[in-house]
Amino acid sequence: MSRQKMRFTLRKSEAFTLIELLTVIAILALLAAIVFPVYSQARKKAQQTPCLSNVKQLGIAMLLYAQDFDEKFAWGCDITDREPESWSDSPYNQAVKTMPLLPDLLFPYTNNRQVWRCPADFGYTVTGMWLGVALDGRPNAFEKFGMSYHYHTTLTLTQQTVHGVTARDPENPSLTHGASGIPMLWDASGEWHGGALRSDYRYSIVFCDGHAKSLLRPQAEMFWLRQIGR
Repeated sequence: MSRQKMRFTLRKSEAFTLIELLTVIAILALLAAIVFPVYSQARKKAQQTPCLSNVKQLGIAMLLYAQDFDEKFAWGCDITDREPESWSDSPYNQAVKTMPLLPDLLFPYTNNRQVWRCPADFGYTVTGMWLGVALDGRPNAFEKFGMSYHYHTTLTLTQQTVHGVTARDPENPSLTHGASGIPMLWDASGEWHGGALRSDYRYSIVFCDGHAKSLLRPQAEMFWLRQIGR
């Protein structure tokens, strides 16, 4: 056999067939489909811990503010409160317009702007836990507005006090809840920590007594729907 023919034979035997290439591609695609969701879930779980730490620190800042202002919650608002439709049909419409944003108001108690940044914050176009307020929060809410978290502004608009705040259960009006059962601050978007379905959205929430939890949307909604001061 000539050298030229031998080289040709070796090259031909070393090459992949089309079926082999397609098999390798299919295996890689299958591995990616398995690995990527697991990696994404692990990444979100890792971001959840510092996010909970953030809301916990903000809850402490809020309680320190209350100590200086007759136990009242901070007279401030989040970015959704600045949108005209948020309070247009409310008697508090004019009052909200006079409020500073919470990151500015609470800065003497935090001394840190970054505490308002959720590490999972990738922005939004429609936000508000259930209001559905259309905002352009890209590239992320913190860079755009200086805050990844929203405030239960009704707490201050109704002049609640930290130790006296109560809320009624909408399904059982005779049942009242204290500070430990009333949310104060939470993630602006449940998509940041949760899955694609709305029921899988997850929120980091700090309650009026200062404790923080990570809750799925149905759990968070149960707390949110409680009627403050009624």
